[in-house]
Amino acid sequence: MAFLESKLMERPYLPIFITIIFALFVSLLGVASEIIPQAQVFTPEGEGTKEQAQAGFLNALLLVVPGVVGSFIILYLVRKGSFNFLLSMYRFLFFILGGMVFYLVGDGPLYILSERIPTFLPSYLLTEPVIVYPVNWDAPLGAGIVFSAIITGVLFNPHAGRLQKNLSLLLFSGMLGGFLAIVLYTWTVLIVLLLLSLYDLYAVFYGPIKEIVNMFIEMRGSNEKENKSVPTPREIFSSLTYQGEGWELGMGDLVFYSLLTAHSTYYGLTHPLIGGITWALFLLPVSLALFVGFYLTELLLERYHLLPGLPIPMGLGVGTFIALMLLL
Repeated sequence: MAFLESKLMERPYLPIFITIIFALFVSLLGVASEIIPQAQVFTPEGEGTKEQAQAGFLNALLLVVPGVVGSFIILYLVRKGSFNFLLSMYRFLFFILGGMVFYLVGDGPLYILSERIPTFLPSYLLTEPVIVYPVNWDAPLGAGIVFSAIITGVLFNPHAGRLQKNLSLLLFSGMLGGFLAIVLYTWTVLIVLLLLSLYDLYAVFYGPIKEIVNMFIEMRGSNEKENKSVPTPREIFSSLTYQGEGWELGMGDLVFYSLLTAHSTYYGLTHPLIGGITWALFLLPVSLALFVGFYLTELLLERYHLLPGLPIPMGLGVGTFIALMLLL
């Protein structure tokens, strides 16, 4: 265990790889079960790339705008010192989101089993897929609630160990990234990642992240823990970051890295342009581009104290994805 912990703390590459593995598992499960529907409000008016990109842009705005507004709400709560409310809000949102994701992920294996279990087994073991399966939705729902409660409890428990928190964050981020990779259409995924990369630049250099980090710096050495019943901002936001030895990686970075790689696999499996190897032709180049982008970001961190984790990896990864779509 000590060896694993040291390796997970050394460099960010292994944690990113583990998160991607979790996301790939979810995307493969989605392909195999075919029970998780893709969602979009705006549908393309035609089958051309232009029409799909336009619809993807509108759908992406529906996801990005609330996220941007939410970041300013968080900044407002930090300014007001509403840390108990902020912590409660995070716990509630993580529990609800985690329950939904774990429920749908758990639903996949159950559906696959229901399609393959022989009909002579007892009815409570899902003998008839058409009749029995809809009645047994409460099993993955219950499991999803339990898993979500455990993960949320570990992440926001100030007494939990660093390894426990880090592993919980990797699991949650990978599952969420894989879930989004299945639910969102391709152009929505690509445009969401590009828009969030642009916002990440603003947030880190001029916006909410910059201001919150400056608040952390000002609070160091002060009596911020004078009231034991009030959590510090550091305690709250450390639950949303992977803590390494001398480095940190935000949950958002992990989610979106896994989202891009998992969707590249999902796209290759659902669009077999070159037979059964299409998924590899998308996954491998996109993953390589993402890791190269992260390595370049890491090199720049030697010169700059704080950098956004999305722009370079997402720029290279999304660019590679689009190039492959146009070439294949």
